[in-house]
Amino acid sequence: MTIIAIIGPDGCGKTTQARMLVNRLSEIGCNTIYIHPTFLLLNVLTLSKSRHASPVSPRRAYTSQMNSPKKLSIQRMSMGLLGYLYALATYVYIKLYLDRSRMVVCDRYFYQFFFDLFGKGSEKIARFFPKPDVAFLLDADLDVFYSRMISSFDASVSRDYYTDVIDLYRTLSQKICFHSSRCKSQ
Repeated sequence: MTIIAIIGPDGCGKTTQARMLVNRLSEIGCNTIYIHPTFLLLNVLTLSKSRHASPVSPRRAYTSQMNSPKKLSIQRMSMGLLGYLYALATYVYIKLYLDRSRMVVCDRYFYQFFFDLFGKGSEKIARFFPKPDVAFLLDADLDVFYSRMISSFDASVSRDYYTDVIDLYRTLSQKICFHSSRCKSQ
């Protein structure tokens, strides 16, 4: 099994590129599957029909606390531990229960999820987490990302948040990086 992750901040085109990659790989005879890993295990556990029916992102809590004094509370530590264990359980599920002859194309990976849980400490956490076999970072100017954001919540999040997330992706990314400022037709 090969795990390919399409990573980058909101608005960079992860879903578009992941689906295009799955289609192209299928066209040339590769057995592929498209997944959204941050929702995968939750949907399996709840038998949800909708991929995004049960969001697990702690982003709302993180972004609402960005300008408040940082407190290390039991609640925040518990959320971090449970989030990490959830991500690890999802990774194990992918490795053990998905067809091993498939290429798994992940529409994002756990890096931004970790950022929402651990803030700037997420880099250290992410380095201990299993890596995808290949990661493609979609990178561009922050204004381009904002212009493409569909969710009103995503678009309302501060530029500082996305600047920090982009820095995390660039720091972690030793993989292939694409500048994604062009429109779909290019």
